[in-house]
Amino acid sequence: MSDINLRYENPIDNGQRYNPELQKRSLENREQKQQDFDNFVNKLKEYSKSDKPIWAAAAEDEARMRANSAEEQKLIAAEIQKRRDEIKRHSISGSD
Repeated sequence: MSDINLRYENPIDNGQRYNPELQKRSLENREQKQQDFDNFVNKLKEYSKSDKPIWAAAAEDEARMRANSAEEQKLIAAEIQKRRDEIKRHSISGSD
């Protein structure tokens, strides 16, 4: 399977008929849009390697990412609570 080379093109290359404000905003966001598109294509390639339909593989990946994110949030919340408790202990023991 050959690699696909994709290149982003502006709708109007000469820029003369393009609103200058929109052109500026488009150029500012260009790299981020290219990166997002590259990530999207890479995910599609990854999903296509599965025996399942792409939409099913994508749904599974999304569910897995949500579960990982939820687990990360729980760990962060536990760490914050641990630090708060530690600060309370130090402030209580320091004021005696």
